Amino acid sequence: MLQVFPVLISKAVKKKDTEYTTTLVYQAMKGLKSAEDTDNIALGLSKLAKAVAPMNEPLALEVLDVAVQAANASTTNANTARNTLDVEAFKNLSAKNEMRVRASAGSLKDRLPRIVTLAAIYQQQAQKLTAKTNKSTSPSKASAKKPSNLSNKD
Repeated sequence: MLQVFPVLISKAVKKKDTEYTTTLVYQAMKGLKSAEDTDNIALGLSKLAKAVAPMNEPLALEVLDVAVQAANASTTNANTARNTLDVEAFKNLSAKNEMRVRASAGSLKDRLPRIVTLAAIYQQQAQKLTAKTNKSTSPSKASAKKPSNLSNKD
């Protein structure tokens, strides 16, 4: 289930089928919540959030919040928590709603996942600032023109 639903949702997002995407997300959430392997629920939910984010940001944020709740309820200890959440979901969603995603990441109980997810958010911020800085410091087209043929032919 962890591998199937994100793929199906990604295909539905590409087809821009909002109703089908939403239905798949809620079915996946229901299935993951009732799964016996509780340690992978947060990972599956965060992958769902990443998959649905391009089409439905509010739904993706809702799924991410449920993923954080699942991570907090997980029995995984901090030493094995590296794969508890898909940090790319936090990074991608922070580009759209940084404050909400940062609040979700900050509410993680275990330090390692909290630090890793916050680092992904800050990495996204750094990339935005770098792009903005490069854009504002690039030379204008007028000053970037090369001089025409200035050879001295006598």
